Amino acid sequence: MVMEKPLSAGSNTTASEAAQDGADRTASVDKPSPRKPCLVVGIGASAGGQAPLEQLFTAMPADCGLAFVVIMHLHPDGPSYLPEILGRCTPMPVLTAEDGMLLQPDTVHVIPPGADLTVAKGRIQLTAVELAQGVHHPIDQFLRSLAADAAELTIAVILSGFGIDGSSGIKAVREAGGAVLVQEPASAVNPAMPKNAIATGAVDFVLPVEEIAPRIVEIARGSCVIPRRSCRVHSLDEELGAIFRMVKLKTGHDFSSYKANTVMRRIERRMAINEVSGIGKYIALIEENPQEAQALCQDILIGVTSFFRDPQAFEVLRQEVIPRLFEKRNPEEPLRIWHACCATGEEVYSMAILIQEFLQGHGLDAKVQLFATDIDETAIAQARAGLYPDDIVQDLGEQRLNRFFTRSDGRWQVKKQIREMVVFAHHSLIKDPPFSRLDLLVCRNFLIYLNSDMQKRLMTLFHQVLKTGGVLFLGSSETVGRNSDLFTTIDNKWKIFERLENKRRLETVFPLSTTVRVPTAPKPGRPAEAVAPSPGMVAEKILMERYSPPCVVVSDKFEMVHVSTRLSRFLEVPVGEPTRDILRMAREDLRPTLRAAIYKAFAEQKRIEFRGVKVADEGGETTVNLIVEPLGPAPGSRLALVVFEPGAPPVALADLSGGAGTPGGETSREMLFRQLEEQLRVTHEQLQATSEQLETSNEGFMSANEELMSINEEFQSANEELQSTNEELETSKEELQALNEELITVNAELQGKVEELNQATSNMENLLSSSGIATIFLDRELHVKGFTPAVADIFNLIPTDIGRPFRHLAGKIDWTTLSRDAETVLSGQPFAEEEITTLEIGRCYLKRIFPYRTQEGSIDGIVVTFIDITGRKRAEGALEESEERVRRKLDSIISPEGDIGNLDLADIIDARSLQTLMDDFYQLTGIPTGLLDNKGKVLVGVGWQDVCTKFHRVNPETCRNCVESDVRLSAGIPHGEYKVYKCKNNMWDVATPVMVGDRHFGNLFMGQFFFEDEPLDYEQFRSQARQYGF
Repeated sequence: MVMEKPLSAGSNTTASEAAQDGADRTASVDKPSPRKPCLVVGIGASAGGQAPLEQLFTAMPADCGLAFVVIMHLHPDGPSYLPEILGRCTPMPVLTAEDGMLLQPDTVHVIPPGADLTVAKGRIQLTAVELAQGVHHPIDQFLRSLAADAAELTIAVILSGFGIDGSSGIKAVREAGGAVLVQEPASAVNPAMPKNAIATGAVDFVLPVEEIAPRIVEIARGSCVIPRRSCRVHSLDEELGAIFRMVKLKTGHDFSSYKANTVMRRIERRMAINEVSGIGKYIALIEENPQEAQALCQDILIGVTSFFRDPQAFEVLRQEVIPRLFEKRNPEEPLRIWHACCATGEEVYSMAILIQEFLQGHGLDAKVQLFATDIDETAIAQARAGLYPDDIVQDLGEQRLNRFFTRSDGRWQVKKQIREMVVFAHHSLIKDPPFSRLDLLVCRNFLIYLNSDMQKRLMTLFHQVLKTGGVLFLGSSETVGRNSDLFTTIDNKWKIFERLENKRRLETVFPLSTTVRVPTAPKPGRPAEAVAPSPGMVAEKILMERYSPPCVVVSDKFEMVHVSTRLSRFLEVPVGEPTRDILRMAREDLRPTLRAAIYKAFAEQKRIEFRGVKVADEGGETTVNLIVEPLGPAPGSRLALVVFEPGAPPVALADLSGGAGTPGGETSREMLFRQLEEQLRVTHEQLQATSEQLETSNEGFMSANEELMSINEEFQSANEELQSTNEELETSKEELQALNEELITVNAELQGKVEELNQATSNMENLLSSSGIATIFLDRELHVKGFTPAVADIFNLIPTDIGRPFRHLAGKIDWTTLSRDAETVLSGQPFAEEEITTLEIGRCYLKRIFPYRTQEGSIDGIVVTFIDITGRKRAEGALEESEERVRRKLDSIISPEGDIGNLDLADIIDARSLQTLMDDFYQLTGIPTGLLDNKGKVLVGVGWQDVCTKFHRVNPETCRNCVESDVRLSAGIPHGEYKVYKCKNNMWDVATPVMVGDRHFGNLFMGQFFFEDEPLDYEQFRSQARQYGF
């Protein structure tokens, strides 16, 4: 779990400076207008991503007009050198992102450590990251926010790194109409992030790093020539129709019922990626390249989903809907749920988890059937496998994750108990027959992509397949429209509705989509005109849809290839996997006749008719005339038309009174006899057809039996060969086992060597770190191979400097001398040594250069050490000064020409002996003392002025009061007397002068103290402490 709070990050370059820098630039030809939103390039990288970032920005033009945001996995508590590193690769400003910063074109914005970065209204938002349990995916979080904010003006780039971060974010970018580029995994140091991104199917380009920058520029320039919002979709009806037809021809998917604006945005995106400037050229591209039709199809179909998407909506399901469904259900029937357009299955598994929790919580053992369908076969395969990445813990929580999932191949897999509750199938909601008798139908965030006519048709379909009281669950932006007589609202916010019983007849025509009509191309030089359908065409369409009998076109394999309307009395969707087999979908009492009629029509290639066939459905028993006619004039046609023509109602036994007759004079008894004769004839024909089928099947079985016997003999021969091969494999297995044992022994020895090497390496690293000696390892070209932590105090080296020439980093020392000594050592001299002083900080070092020898003894570089001798040098200088002072003291005292007046008090006392004396005196009497010269400097002291030395003399202002008090006192004490005085800091002391001859060298102090009869001014001391920070 990630806990977030507001954060304001620092930056070396301010946003105002960046804006001024951008304003000073000269706009290029290809650069978008500054008044328009610029394209934003979001770059995600992790381990091994620094080198690709440097390559990318080195190749990126500085005036491309793009805003760059770099999201890299950084240590939350450490410094980031990424802005400095990238700043060396590009002339563009490289900024550390700040909260509220506006995204600027021709600028690189870098995420700071310890922060998450998102974008809203073109501005950066930063939140501090506090890692708790769970995973943290800053790249996903950023890309999702960027897709929501910039939509199609987004380019996502995924570079080298560990894990799956970015895989979820690029799907959001693709859904919003942006472009996605990924580093070729073979060129990545850590290919996990690129591989996982490619596995989503949402990637437009997989490129080597050196080709990414040119492709980004091409996409940016290509996007400028696409008439995005300026073009009118209705003026492109013919072009869209042509595209729909070709996509349907090459992929089998019909998008003619989708909103034109939605499809046009996807087409524009594909045009930008393919650098196509005109819709006509794009049509030609689809005609020439079938893969482009598939790519466009995937662009339109891509779905973004997650577990428990909109958690509040699923909470309504858990508390209100699911209990209601189980209360109303028939205990003898299963609870039937259909999740249409399920994508990769996260939401249908969420539904299964809710139901499983309800059943276990209430101790129920009920049968539940969940059907999950989607038009995307790749998504269905992924959903059926039930394998998902680590980041699902953010949606599920630890408890549900551990309860309903297991680890498999580094991912989380839905447990078998939950997977077996769901039946996944490839299914088109628009063109395939639906599931029926449903208690709950879930169809979220699909209707919003369809035009209003298709939405109305689907709403009618949903009403037909739901039971009375069944529940419809839509997306938060979807509604039942004007169908308030079909559904009532359960929850308006989350669009949950209950089916109402309705008496009006609702008919549904399959497929729901209409045929895409593509007008012929207009003649050159004349504009294309829209061709309105003729009245005859309209009448023909109405006649076929409303007044013609229900019909189906079937193949000789009994598979339906086209269906008409009003078939629900004869066909129904079976439980389980969806099917096109007309015999499986036919009503049970219709199947024998239907099988016989279709078989006989194909066998005899003529029209077959069975009249008076009885069919029972929910509305009672009805009679139908079944007609099967092969299609096409040529013999051997493999398609046939099956017509369900309404027949005369059957005569009931109650009508056999024989009184009434038909208008033609036929009595009820005669009508009954005729019906019975017709049924007998139909039964006879069915038996005859079944007999012929049985004979044909027997012949086929006999032929198949002969083939099986032949195959069995071949298998027996092959089995003997396999036995011989098995013996050889057994021998090889024994040899391999022996070899494996040897390899295990060798591996154990190598493992021991590796451990010894690791221990030696660890010892060496600890030795170098603990020694405190700055050490740099250089190769023969004097490039940095490694260094100890102490080097950072001299040259500010960072890990990314490894491999760089040391000459570029050695600005604080004399490079000429170092390179000369290095060449000397490389040529064979044992070592070189020299004392140096750094140019900037003025510290002294003993520089030593040794050869770097390999195990074979060859010189492969040099080792340079810098031993800090600054303290030693200062001590030597102080010693020289002390020796000079002693020399002058001796000259003044011993030499006849010496002048004692040139000496200070410090020159004529033995401070060490005097300190020992004062310490003993203080220990015996408890009286603190101190010896000061005439300048107020304390030379020796013990216990004296503890308050003064620990507080007053630490602060510059109060210390000045101390010195002024001591100097004034020193000037006014007569020889042989003492004086009691109060200093400027309100403390009492006693002082007596120190005289040598007639000269006053200093004073001996005792104190501090307070008089018993003097009240203490505590407030004055408190005020002084507050003022000076004591």
